Amino acid sequence: MGVMKVSFETWSLKNETCRSSVDLDLMLHYSLLPSAVIILLLSCLEKRARRRSVDEKCPLLDRRGGVIVPLDFVGAFSNRWSLGFAFGATADKVMVMFSEGYIPLHVPTWAKAFVVLIGALEVGLSSYPFFACLSTHFQITGAILGFLYSGTWFAVTLVYIVQCPHGQVIGEYENVVFYWPPLLCLAFLLGKFAHMFVSALQVRTQQDLPSEKTSFLEVHQAHYVQQLMRKPPLQQPQKSWIQRNIYDWDPHFRFPTRMISTAVFTIICLYIFVVFEFYVYKLVSGALETLAKNFEALVASGNASEATASSVQHMNEILDVTEGVWLFTTYTAYLTCISYVFHILVCYR
Repeated sequence: MGVMKVSFETWSLKNETCRSSVDLDLMLHYSLLPSAVIILLLSCLEKRARRRSVDEKCPLLDRRGGVIVPLDFVGAFSNRWSLGFAFGATADKVMVMFSEGYIPLHVPTWAKAFVVLIGALEVGLSSYPFFACLSTHFQITGAILGFLYSGTWFAVTLVYIVQCPHGQVIGEYENVVFYWPPLLCLAFLLGKFAHMFVSALQVRTQQDLPSEKTSFLEVHQAHYVQQLMRKPPLQQPQKSWIQRNIYDWDPHFRFPTRMISTAVFTIICLYIFVVFEFYVYKLVSGALETLAKNFEALVASGNASEATASSVQHMNEILDVTEGVWLFTTYTAYLTCISYVFHILVCYR
């Protein structure tokens, strides 16, 4: 946690020579107002499961004013990848929240817990419209609001990257490396909301309203259970190396929303964490290289002893070895974590 906090505090210094016309931190604060408006509007359209006494007093309500469930982690299979990419669009904000990098410097120790709680509520409220617009039953309204909200975040992030693509530590395309996963997720959501709007408009034009009937068991789940209950054939079909050793795909099996969302969110957070680690390494290695150059200048001036000259040579060798070892261990650990994510999916299957 300490490394993460240092990385976020120092990350804010990367644009001393580049001033962007947009501020992503202020954008997070400003997004709370449109987010609250979207949530309130969709809640006014949503119907409650039961009638209340207020509906008898005001018949115009007609059970309006329900709470929008952003996603169902129990057994939902609709919008799986869209909800997963919605989590991916908020990954950078969640990493900032856990790193405590947004906490003001002069906050007392006893108040940090409350500041973190307020930050969590702020990030959650800012991200809620992505999920609410995907889960609402009023798809035309949800698609329009979701497209506008996602498009705003996409445009602001893109302007920030275009105006300040480079940094002072990693170097060229520093912000591109950091912000391209959330930008890709926002682009996916834009396409999803556009598809939702077109599909809902076609349904409305054809006067073929979708049925709200829910089934305890999905169709693909029924087929998958029937397949499992069948007697296996005497002669197994020939399988490829991937099917035998990695994953055997089944057309009747689908991962639920909670597994897809967890996998997408975890992979993006791991990527952001590796970027932070690389950023911290560049800071540390830069300081050590500066120290080594100062010692080399001292040796070149002839004011250093033989022991100092030998120490400088050893320091340069250690820096070269450390860079290779760090890169190898970091990327090996990252690939290992990614393999564990897919291994969990295989075990769930």
